[in-house]
Amino acid sequence: MKKIKMNMVDIAVVVLLIVVAITIKMRFQKFNRSDDIASQMKAVQYTMKFSNVRQYTADAFEEGDLVFDKQTGVEIGKIVQKSQKANMMDVGLMDGTVVKSAVPGKSDLFLTIETDAIVNDNGYYANKTIELKVGSEKIVETLYVKSEGKILSIKTLEK
Repeated sequence: MKKIKMNMVDIAVVVLLIVVAITIKMRFQKFNRSDDIASQMKAVQYTMKFSNVRQYTADAFEEGDLVFDKQTGVEIGKIVQKSQKANMMDVGLMDGTVVKSAVPGKSDLFLTIETDAIVNDNGYYANKTIELKVGSEKIVETLYVKSEGKILSIKTLEK
């Protein structure tokens, strides 16, 4: 039987080869992970309702404005459509009947916002981090205004 002799140079070469192999493997894993995230990114459109806002607030939101999440400051889309509807409330009349009546100077504001988001089984994530969920309330802001609204609907766009 022949004995194998290893000197320090041989050991250093083997360790170096192992380190290079691990580095190459980690680099390819990193690229695959970012490719996976990129494949999950899709154009998303969601609608928010801002209830009982003053006309000044409604006027401050403009189509084309960028929208940011108030809590993090992260951009969560661009306003592509804006509409308003009179804010209605129940008013009791002297005869005991209740009717719906418009509240002067107040309205319900609806904003349609588009953004790129991660779309997967767990949900929608604007700018990879901000969760968008139907029914959730979110404080959003533009350069000119901030207000709290509720997400009514979310859909993925085909581009």
